[in-house]
Amino acid sequence: MTIGTGGSIGREGGITPLAATFASKWGQLAKWQKEICLLDQIWVKDPEGKRDIRTLLTELVAKTGENVKVRRFVRFEVGEGLEKRADDFVAEVQKQAG
Repeated sequence: MTIGTGGSIGREGGITPLAATFASKWGQLAKWQKEICLLDQIWVKDPEGKRDIRTLLTELVAKTGENVKVRRFVRFEVGEGLEKRADDFVAEVQKQAG
C-alpha cells in the first residue's frame, strides 16, 4: 500500500485526497458551530423546529422596524436541574388503601 503526496490512507486502503479530508473536517466544524453559537441554534419554541435564532431576530427587526440585539441569555441543558424522585410505589399504594 502506498501513500500519495496529496492525501492519507482511507478506510478501504485507497488514497483519500486532501480536499476530501478538509471537507470532512469543515463539516464537523460547521456542525459544532451550529450547536454552540446562539444565533445558529434552533429556536426551541418553533413548532416545526426549523427556524434558528438569527432568522427569528431578522423577522423581529422587519416586524418592529427597530434595531434588536441580544443583550443576555441563559443556557439550559436538557435535564439540568431535575432530580430523580425516589418514590416507593408499594408504600404509596398501601398508604392510600388505608
